[in-house]
Amino acid sequence: MSRLTRPTALKIAAVITAVSSLIEIIIYQLPYLIRGQAAVDLDAAQNGGPPFFLIPIQFALHAIALVAAYGTWRAQRWAVVLLIIINVLNLIPSLLGSLFAPSSATRIYAVFTTIIIIATIVLCLWRERKAPDRAVQAS
Repeated sequence: MSRLTRPTALKIAAVITAVSSLIEIIIYQLPYLIRGQAAVDLDAAQNGGPPFFLIPIQFALHAIALVAAYGTWRAQRWAVVLLIIINVLNLIPSLLGSLFAPSSATRIYAVFTTIIIIATIVLCLWRERKAPDRAVQAS
């Protein structure tokens, strides 16, 4: 029976983080940044979207997450720690979106993102089970 090894778990976490960060940057942060602060804040006031000051913060977190994903792929300890910290920081707005998002589509996306973030944290903390000692079992 094949078990998930730590290097494989870290590679899965790195791929999940890289893909989700690229999706967030390309689909969400860049269009808001291009529109500018006045348009985003007006839209937030009218339709209940995020305020502009959160957009550059999230953009920076996702850019750093891409660097951490690369380091995690290479199984570097600093990157795994950084990836966990960034995922915890991204978990906060994701949970808030799950509870308070104005539209059901945004709420569903936030719930999906929350599940992905928690799975990534679990994969980063994954440890291999030690094989049982044969001498102990024989006695």
